[in-house]
Amino acid sequence: MKRVLILSLLLTVVLSSCQNYKKLSVESYSIDQVESFAMEKGKMASKMVIKVVVNNPTSSKYTIKKLDAVLYTGNQKRFAEISALENAVITPNSNGEVPVLMNVTLLNALSALSAGLISKDSLNLDDMTVDIDMIIHSGIFCKRIKEAGIPVDQLLNQIQK
Repeated sequence: MKRVLILSLLLTVVLSSCQNYKKLSVESYSIDQVESFAMEKGKMASKMVIKVVVNNPTSSKYTIKKLDAVLYTGNQKRFAEISALENAVITPNSNGEVPVLMNVTLLNALSALSAGLISKDSLNLDDMTVDIDMIIHSGIFCKRIKEAGIPVDQLLNQIQK
C-alpha cells in the first residue's frame, strides 16, 4: 500500500511538472552578434547569437536541446532554415537573457537579394509562416513541441507582448 501511495504521489509530481514549461514566456529578443557569413550553391548561411529574454517563474531548470525552424514565403516556398547550434539553458526563478547560437540559412539568397526581400520593411510577414520543432528537457521530463504553419506576424506579436 505504501508503494502504491508513494508511486502515485511521485507520478502526480512528475506529471504536474510536465506542464510547468507552459509558464515560460519570451519577453524580447535581439540579434547580439553576427559571427560569420558563407555563400554556397545559391544559399547564404550565417551564424549569429540571438539574446532572448525569458521569464521562468518556476523552480525548474529547462534546457532547450533542439530548436529547428523552417520559414516559408506567402506562396509556401521554403525561404530560410534556422537551427540552434548549442543547447540553451533557462535557469529557475529567473527573468534574464539566454544567448542562443543559431545558424540561419537563406535558401535562395540571390533571388531574395535581387528582389529586395532581405530588409525587414520589404518582407510581408502577414503571408509568411514557420514550422517549429523543439525539444525541452527538465530533469527527467522531456517535451517535444512540433508546430506547423504558424503565421510569423502572430508569433512575433506574441513574443513582443
